[in-house]
Amino acid sequence: HRFISACEDTASKFPTVVWGNKITTEQLRALQKHNAVEGHTNLDVLDEFFQRTLKGKKVVFIMRDGRSCAVSKVNRTGVDLDQACSRWLYSARVYRYLHEHEGDWHTLKYEDLVDDPERTVQGLCKFLGIEFEPDMLIKGPNSQKMLAEYRQTEIVQKTPIKALPEQYLEQLRS
Repeated sequence: HRFISACEDTASKFPTVVWGNKITTEQLRALQKHNAVEGHTNLDVLDEFFQRTLKGKKVVFIMRDGRSCAVSKVNRTGVDLDQACSRWLYSARVYRYLHEHEGDWHTLKYEDLVDDPERTVQGLCKFLGIEFEPDMLIKGPNSQKMLAEYRQTEIVQKTPIKALPEQYLEQLRS
């Protein structure tokens, strides 16, 4: 409830724009681990979060190819490849959850955004109920409304898809 209150409070400061908050699957995964440590093993974090906490809120979920995502996590956070694969597998679990359950959410693949940004952003705009503007493809990735660390001059594949050793590919396939 505090999370939703904080989001709504921040959104109320910007009444003329669509406001959103980025939550990572790593944060959800940490919440699940925290609940397990606290003895709340029967709590389904994904169900609680998406069906109850975010009920009535639009959710956009972006999934990246596990091969590029795992390499990015290694480069960005310094975790080993086993840990990076494990974290991506949790993202895949969330993606499957959203596909298997009803809710006000829209899933997309990052690679689709890179390969066909116009079509992908048009679909996203339709879901959000906002009008697509071609400038979104130019100005959107570098919007001053985003945190500086997320800004880019264009929509690009940040970490190329690389061949990984078979043992890691096998993990990502599970």
